[in-house]
Amino acid sequence: MLGAEYVLLFFILSHTVFAIKPNDPYFYKQWACYNDGTFKFNNELIATSGADMGMLKTWDIKQGDSAIIVAILDSGLKFDHPEFANRIWKNIKEIPANGKDDDNNGFIDNTIGWDFGDNDNNPADEIGHGTAIAGIVAANANNGIGVAGIDWYCKLMVCKVTDSIGAIPSSRVAKAIQYATLNGANVIVMALGNYQKSGIAESSAVSEAYKKNIVIVAGSGNDNKDSIFYPAALEESICVGSTDPNDKRSIPFIDGEAGSNYGPELDIVAPGNGIIIIDINTPNEYKSFVGGTSSATTQVAGVVSLLLAQDKTRTPERIKNILYKTADDQIGDPSEDTQGWDKYYGWGRVNAHKALTYQENHVVNNFYTVRKNSLQKTMLVVAPKTGLALVSVRKNGVANYYNVYGQKVNASALLK
Repeated sequence: MLGAEYVLLFFILSHTVFAIKPNDPYFYKQWACYNDGTFKFNNELIATSGADMGMLKTWDIKQGDSAIIVAILDSGLKFDHPEFANRIWKNIKEIPANGKDDDNNGFIDNTIGWDFGDNDNNPADEIGHGTAIAGIVAANANNGIGVAGIDWYCKLMVCKVTDSIGAIPSSRVAKAIQYATLNGANVIVMALGNYQKSGIAESSAVSEAYKKNIVIVAGSGNDNKDSIFYPAALEESICVGSTDPNDKRSIPFIDGEAGSNYGPELDIVAPGNGIIIIDINTPNEYKSFVGGTSSATTQVAGVVSLLLAQDKTRTPERIKNILYKTADDQIGDPSEDTQGWDKYYGWGRVNAHKALTYQENHVVNNFYTVRKNSLQKTMLVVAPKTGLALVSVRKNGVANYYNVYGQKVNASALLK
């Protein structure tokens, strides 16, 4: 388990979905990407066809972008694995192995990330959790090896936050968040946490990253409790729970541990139980499967990375809105997965294809058209803080603002 802790022809072609299936030999075990209903684990996990994120159709739209940087705050990475070839973020401002802090960021020779546990420039993975997480996000696809990551081209910024005994103090996590923020990360993945409320340093680091338009994705926890881990419980985070191959909330995980935590801070769920990984102990065998909100969190981070590859101007609020609006609702246990948001499934199970085909402001545009046709002085306005579109309707010198649902809102704070 992944750490409990922590024209006509043109028209036809343009509207045809071509499902891209990667040639990675173990892709058939990646039910989270494509679930045909045949996946089993030790003959116990029975799959439901379609209980997946719709990645085959998604990759037809976007496979990633090397300009997007995903920071992995975890136990490091097995850098020499071919699944990560040409996928590691490089600090081009730093001259390798010269013993100097060339870019004056406080870290000497930090060319490929940093080890915050041992305070050195070698964030190699000794535990395996970080490598497993990184592979879910970004294992090289269509390379005839192993498995396919959700994002085929993003760069991985490795921030090792564990030490030799696996401890992860929040102060260390805060420093890693600050590092990722300083060095241009677009997404921060934190498949870690505990029930102790984040300290001031960690909360401040998360808040600052969020203000810099970095999307933060974290796991709800693995104890089947009505209580959410920090930092996932922080308002700025996208808090992710785990589902099984039959779309039910994970109870228990494949190693027998309790299950996916739930609660008022939960935002969304994603496939997280019975996920094939790169195992540092048997790196070329692809026989290891894990369960936990860590893997679910990482699936969502991969989808977020694709959304940013599609449109890098998307803010965290816009990303959240897309994920919430396009999640598959009422797909799990009907006693828990009720209509709309609920504390067990959040807004539902992430659907990558729906997310990447979502027209963010189509309702706004329709509302704008109706208002415009009524001959009122109407215009579209984009709120600079959130990137959300509003409709301004001016009458007798006074402007009223409406959101995507046509509801009147107080836009004074949004438009500052």
